[in-house]
Amino acid sequence: HVIGNHEAKYIPRTQLTKFIKQKNTYYSMNITGFHHVILDGRWDRYPYFLPEKQIEWLKKDLKKNKLPTIIYIHYPVDEQDIKDNPYFTEHRKINFFIDKKSKIRKIFEKSGNVLLVLQGHSHFSHKQEINSITYLTVPSLTENNGKGNPLKKYVEIDISEKNYKMKIGIRKIL
Repeated sequence: HVIGNHEAKYIPRTQLTKFIKQKNTYYSMNITGFHHVILDGRWDRYPYFLPEKQIEWLKKDLKKNKLPTIIYIHYPVDEQDIKDNPYFTEHRKINFFIDKKSKIRKIFEKSGNVLLVLQGHSHFSHKQEINSITYLTVPSLTENNGKGNPLKKYVEIDISEKNYKMKIGIRKIL
């Protein structure tokens, strides 16, 4: 479970840890040959941020890991253009990206193992590659197109353990 602004706004983190059965709201696990890292971007202030304690944990976690890694975070850390996003106009950019996003990306890059970063918050799909890491923004299945009509889109990711090749497709429900 990746915690976003809506969960954090209405459910205390102490209760969220009980729901997800984890000690913290950020954690990692190995599943079928891949390392999965779930981060908890904070919304206690703007811009959204990762607390220094979590950043230090992330560095240690990625350093001790040798598996190909997928990162999950609610707030985007890429460089997508949001000027046409009706939810986040230029003057609201501070409420969109995670603070110090280039510093966070450098941590991912330094590990040498991060293949994919799955992120949300923007309400729309977006795919971008930065320094050999794919950043994929995944909206809710029930998200609207900005005009009140459902997008009816979902993301399908096929990652092969062999040579760590990814196929990412944004599909539309007919």
